[in-house]
Amino acid sequence: MRTIALSTLALLAGAALLGGCQGHGKYTGEFKENAELRVSQMKAATEWDMARQQFLSGDLEKALRSIDRSLTMDDTVAKSHVLRGRILLELSRLEPALQSLERAGELKPEDAEAFYYAGIVYERISRPEQAFEAYMKAQKNDPTDPQFPLAAAEMLVEQGKLAEAEAMLTDSSASFQHNAGIRQTLGHIALLRGDTARAVVLFNEATLLGPGDAALREDLARAQMSAGRFADAETGLRWILDQPEGKDRRDLVHLRARCLIELDKPVEARAILLGLVRDESGGSDTASWIELGNVSLMLNDQSRLRECAQRLMSAAPGQPEGYLFLALWQRGRGEPDKAVATLSRAIAVDKTSAGPALLQGVILQDLGRGAEAARAFRIALKRDPSNAQARALLAGVAPASAVAEAVEPE
Repeated sequence: MRTIALSTLALLAGAALLGGCQGHGKYTGEFKENAELRVSQMKAATEWDMARQQFLSGDLEKALRSIDRSLTMDDTVAKSHVLRGRILLELSRLEPALQSLERAGELKPEDAEAFYYAGIVYERISRPEQAFEAYMKAQKNDPTDPQFPLAAAEMLVEQGKLAEAEAMLTDSSASFQHNAGIRQTLGHIALLRGDTARAVVLFNEATLLGPGDAALREDLARAQMSAGRFADAETGLRWILDQPEGKDRRDLVHLRARCLIELDKPVEARAILLGLVRDESGGSDTASWIELGNVSLMLNDQSRLRECAQRLMSAAPGQPEGYLFLALWQRGRGEPDKAVATLSRAIAVDKTSAGPALLQGVILQDLGRGAEAARAFRIALKRDPSNAQARALLAGVAPASAVAEAVEPE
């Protein structure tokens, strides 16, 4: 009996062991799968970190390869699709970028970044309505970031919906009262409405919130010029030009010269413009040569006026300013017939401006050539029907009927 009992116990023990081994095998398989998944996720995270570093350092192709390896290991992570979308956006591969960002939004609908960068892609492909919707989703997901309502408002401006954009930013300014960008964009809206005084106020508030931001100071200076506050604008432009980011801004140097001209400081303006036209880019800087010609007229600097005329006729033969300056120089030298011929070239080159024809008419009138002067004044009036000076001059040399018609073919 004892032998039978022992045998029975042995069989039971064996069965128990067998059952235990079977259960342990199932557990071991699940553990192995989980372990492999964790290893894969860790490797994917490592590749993501590498891709991010490469992206930040500007090595975009390597970053793309790294993020693709990460997604091969684990394609369920939204931030990986966001990073891939950003890399492709920088590479100007917009369609696949949008696909990655939309996938990120599907995986994590509460993510703000996915929708924000999708908005940028929509903006790049000229779809402002969809960009606006994406930016609004980003704002809904993260109402603490001011860049989202700013981007959305800019899309409204793009669509000409200024009132809606202003209302959105005004509401946002309560939450972001210390954000310079909100006031800057409101300033741009004021400029679009032609309210330069309001724009100056808003840009000034923006610069107080971001005193070291050269872009804000530039917006303020340009608004001040539009509002006729040239002294303030010149001070702001000088500050920008003293900053590292402003030292190579020829356009701002030119604006400063324009301020000095408006402030009746033509000598200082001439010195600045001479610096522009004499540097390595000066030969093709027609705007500076034109401004220098105008300053030369103000200062009666005849030799400089002739130089500007010759340079402009050579560099920009399709523009009228060079011929105008040459005609004025010829007139000043007592050569009115040459001036009339030169102005005919200006009239032929520029089919829209009234100035060359008006000046030609004045010179012809001085020469006692009334019929030719009347024809020139009619050309000027045809090109600019609201030009009171042309109308008055034509009335002095032609019948009233000719003034009313002023439609003679050129």
